[in-house]
Amino acid sequence: MKTRKKIRTAGLAMIAFLFITNTLMAQGADSARTFHRGHEGLRSHMERGMMGIPNLTDDQKAKIKAQQIAFGKEALPLQNQLEEKRAHLRTLQTAQAYDANAVNVTIDDIAKTESQLMKNHAANREAIRKLLNDEQRLAFDSNKGFRHGSVRFHNRHRQGHRN
Repeated sequence: MKTRKKIRTAGLAMIAFLFITNTLMAQGADSARTFHRGHEGLRSHMERGMMGIPNLTDDQKAKIKAQQIAFGKEALPLQNQLEEKRAHLRTLQTAQAYDANAVNVTIDDIAKTESQLMKNHAANREAIRKLLNDEQRLAFDSNKGFRHGSVRFHNRHRQGHRN
């Protein structure tokens, strides 16, 4: 009886050990691939240069960075207003008494703010383009990641339309 219990306990322990080991091995392999992929992406990004633009001079880098900072200071209040207006819209849409007029006015306000942000973004992009030579401009224009704005802005923009 005791021997049978010991064998059963040892068998269950072995099965649990194999299950845990198998799970950990699968996770480890996936993590290792992700780790290596991340370093490859970092290396290729470094080779391409700032924003995917090759052969930038130090002066160009400084001017682009200054332009990005100026745009960020200009865009942040608009992005914050946009988030507030979207939150207000959600509040209006989920209120007990639906006010179609207030919803429509808020949607129009959101559209105005989005329009202003897009115009500012286009102006920022053009200001950066003016700093580049033909080869750099071609690389900049073909960089799809920057064409429609930063990833952070783009993700925030899409979040508001998930409702």
